[in-house]
Amino acid sequence: EVTDGFMTHPTNTSPRFLRESVRPTLAAGAERGGRDARDVQLLVGGFVATGRDAAAVAREREQIRELLTFLYSTPTYWPTLDLFGWRAVGERLHRLSREGKWAEMTGAVDDGMLDALVPQAPYGEIAAVLNDWYGELASRITFPVPADPADDAAAARAIETLRI
Repeated sequence: EVTDGFMTHPTNTSPRFLRESVRPTLAAGAERGGRDARDVQLLVGGFVATGRDAAAVAREREQIRELLTFLYSTPTYWPTLDLFGWRAVGERLHRLSREGKWAEMTGAVDDGMLDALVPQAPYGEIAAVLNDWYGELASRITFPVPADPADDAAAARAIETLRI
């Protein structure tokens, strides 16, 4: 009702979740406050799998898979799982984490889930992917800082393309 902006959690940043849950919730709050929903900034703070080439993107993708496996063991982060019909994955991860069976959690977040939840492409293509995913939904997005300073220029070019 009074916010100027909202930042998403990485577990709930798929375009579908933003379209079907976040944006309507922000619009309802803005309306209750007598405000225009277009005035509420949406910062998408999600994971992005990118890098200098396909191999680097694949490595990032696997690191994100591991992070999501851990995060989705927490029921608070399940709204996206519920939306996509993947609640059983969250329940399994939660049970395994409570039992201390961390090794058995590997692979619970499958490739189809990653494809639906994580934008991914090399630096030269990631801006187009991000614009496609979030261009009509978000005011701002987070972008990963390269681990290797040798990739700074490529990342900067991708970011500059996002600004256009």
